[in-house]
Amino acid sequence: MSENKNPHDKLFKYTLSIRSEAIALVRHFMSDIFSEEIDFRTFKEEKTSYVTEELAEYFSDVVWSCKMKEGQSLRITFLFEHKSYFDKTVVLQLLRYLTEVYEKIFAEGDEKTVVVPVLVYHGRQKLQHRSLADLLQISDERLRGYLPAFNIETIDLRSEEERKIEKLWAGHLLRSTFLLFQNTENPGEVLDKVAEIFLFLHLKELDKRRKRSYFTVLDNYIGSYHLISKKNVDKYFNNMTEVEFFEQEMPEFSYLNMVRKKTKAEGRAEGRAEGRVEGRVEGKAEGRAEGRAEGRAEGRETEGLLKDIIFFLHLYKKSDGITDEEVLDFTELSAADLKTLRKIITAKKETDMLKGVQKSFFAKWQLTEEQEGKLRKAVGKFYGKK
Repeated sequence: MSENKNPHDKLFKYTLSIRSEAIALVRHFMSDIFSEEIDFRTFKEEKTSYVTEELAEYFSDVVWSCKMKEGQSLRITFLFEHKSYFDKTVVLQLLRYLTEVYEKIFAEGDEKTVVVPVLVYHGRQKLQHRSLADLLQISDERLRGYLPAFNIETIDLRSEEERKIEKLWAGHLLRSTFLLFQNTENPGEVLDKVAEIFLFLHLKELDKRRKRSYFTVLDNYIGSYHLISKKNVDKYFNNMTEVEFFEQEMPEFSYLNMVRKKTKAEGRAEGRAEGRVEGRVEGKAEGRAEGRAEGRAEGRETEGLLKDIIFFLHLYKKSDGITDEEVLDFTELSAADLKTLRKIITAKKETDMLKGVQKSFFAKWQLTEEQEGKLRKAVGKFYGKK
């Protein structure tokens, strides 16, 4: 089955695949019959895939099941789906999806099951056409009865009060995900809500591993939509109340860390350029001192180039390809460098790729043992080694 590459879908599926987050959605946003009468001790993820190859384009295939309280044998199955754009045919897509699910349910002999479609929406337009009769504009009640009809639990994030989301007492990643979904079209709002989005970093009940995991998936989403740019990265970190966590725990090649380092590097480069101009104006003596400083800086260029190459390998592997524009925006690599790198990474053998990088980029400067170790490790990861 083909994997859906939409960043919205990736974040949604990751979030709702976590039991605590799926339960939080049911308890906080759905009808009382579900939030109050479900036995959440029986809440479990369905590992069976109900999405065909054809439907994979539309659905994330996140399915959870549970039982009702009071010892009822009835099973409730939730289909969690989301739309980031207005699609008037969503009711038809859900109808096909429900048919697939019910066919498998009957085939397994588990007839006492109610399938509940849950649609999370955050498109620009107002959500409409919630029934097939509405979609077909059939007003005659005598005729509407001949059309398939079913309820959809709809969560429209564009109309949900932000306070309702911010007051989520559980579902820490769900809270962050919904806040981002609400403000994807407004990067300025994302900046203003940084502390709210990353509030989970303060929580003692979350261990460091889970904090890093949550941060990474949110970081990937923010990076996919460039919600934090070089222009506003300083404001971003000023708004972030857990800077210490970022300094110590933020993955080296995370989008946010990369943007921050890029901004700092550009500031240093501007400072060096200004210094060189001043050196030429102020005299030869100072110019010679500047030259010696540039000589030392040249040695540091090796480290910078190495980091850019490692970053390219990391991001290319993680995102199944990356555009030249994205790499050029956040590294000091040139278009010619990228062309060379893209040719090198087609090497079938790890050793050939390593030799290609060293010959093409570091023939002029000898890598230190430590630097060569970093490059070897990055190439190894690119070929799937731990």
